[in-house]
Amino acid sequence: AMKRKSVHDAGALHAAHPYGVQPCGNLFTSSQPSIREHGLGQFRVLPDELLLQVLGEFDALLLNQLAACSRAFYIFTHHEEPWKSWTLRDFAETGFTFRQDWRHTYLQRWRRASMQPASPRAFAGLFSDTLFQPWMYAMMHIQAAWTARDNIDRRYNLSAAEFVEQYEKPGKPVILTDVVKTWPCFAKWNWDYLREKCKDTRFAARAAKLTLPEFQAYMNEAKEEMPLYIFDRDFATKCPVLGQDYSVPPQFGEDLFSVLGKDRPDYRWIIIGASRSGSAWHVDPNFTSAWNGVVRGKKKWLLYPPNQIPPGAGTPCSPTVPTLFSVDFFIFSSKKKLLFLAFSSGVFPSADGAEVTQPVSICEWFFNYYKQTKAGPRPLECVLSEGEVLFIPSRWWHLVLNLTESIAITQNFVTPRNLQSVLRFLRDKREQVAGCGKDGATLFERFRAALNEHRPELDTSIPEPRKKEPAKQLAVEETAHFSFGFG
Repeated sequence: AMKRKSVHDAGALHAAHPYGVQPCGNLFTSSQPSIREHGLGQFRVLPDELLLQVLGEFDALLLNQLAACSRAFYIFTHHEEPWKSWTLRDFAETGFTFRQDWRHTYLQRWRRASMQPASPRAFAGLFSDTLFQPWMYAMMHIQAAWTARDNIDRRYNLSAAEFVEQYEKPGKPVILTDVVKTWPCFAKWNWDYLREKCKDTRFAARAAKLTLPEFQAYMNEAKEEMPLYIFDRDFATKCPVLGQDYSVPPQFGEDLFSVLGKDRPDYRWIIIGASRSGSAWHVDPNFTSAWNGVVRGKKKWLLYPPNQIPPGAGTPCSPTVPTLFSVDFFIFSSKKKLLFLAFSSGVFPSADGAEVTQPVSICEWFFNYYKQTKAGPRPLECVLSEGEVLFIPSRWWHLVLNLTESIAITQNFVTPRNLQSVLRFLRDKREQVAGCGKDGATLFERFRAALNEHRPELDTSIPEPRKKEPAKQLAVEETAHFSFGFG
């Protein structure tokens, strides 16, 4: 469970929480006594984050029984996260039709029968940032200040040679304004066209596989802090016409991973998402560069160079120490022993570069940390509109927030300019290689052998890695050198 920053100002909201939950700070000014301690019984000793983890260990029947025990349990057992997790776990392969909320969706799918929508019952006296904040960030408007800054070059009619000299070699992002508009998909792609061409095709949306009608129903009804979005690497195989409706921009035409043929790592995805969905801070896999072309909608982008960690980050020099909780509970004669870890919030790249953790959602990061971007080194930012494509250099941090419903194509690639970095990563970070399944550990040898055969003019030799000094701490800059593996 990730501990959130306390909420002091919910003035941007114009509606009450559907179950009557209020921020913790309101307890000090409210005349309504708390219903938590009396209503939760022995569960009252748990912080809210851990209580939700405990409830997530139960099943739907038990949660419904607990909901009838007290007003406090009614509110906690209607929290969306456990029901969402169960829906994605139990119906990932067969799909589901979203109805009203995740609880209603799960129960309807579980019972295999339609259910009448039920209006939430609001009760006074429960004060919880853990329950209040997801709803607050789901309902909060995207603020104008978040989209005002736009400082990335926009270029028209940029030649491939100019792109290499002016942007790829110096590692500088750039927006091309005249490429996506030439793609067939720019004129064709809308919901009617996609439903017709893809029919019953299931696309990956987090752990779930949904048809486009199922995903559209979700987008139309769901209101949540971190919406699902389609991020599918096999879209052109599942629905070949989608792969024929676009072409790689000539500026990014050279991709050295192509020498591996069908054994290359995953490299292209279709992205479909609602407003407020997006991608938290990360660095692209295997030290590749990338491009992202927007066919429909608008996306807010923030980018930092490799040696600049985004605001709100934790580093090995200022570690976040977790707290361990061990809990025994007897629930309806069933004993459970559960272990939990609680952390503070922020953006945390691991010391060895194996992973990055951003426990806060994208909107929460904007709300709590975006102002800090004005104080230190400023990121590059833009609103990428439909018809535009953005180049993201190797190893650059980036965050993406969909401002509207959007459809995009993205690809990762390797050129002679970033080949040495990629080879070094594949050799020295074998356990972090992404997009190859179990073959990631051998990608370095296979890739270098294929390059030597098909592109012998390229230098594939790299210096031996430096021996690490056990007592030496990693510098802050080194924490940005990690791979983000797409699921």
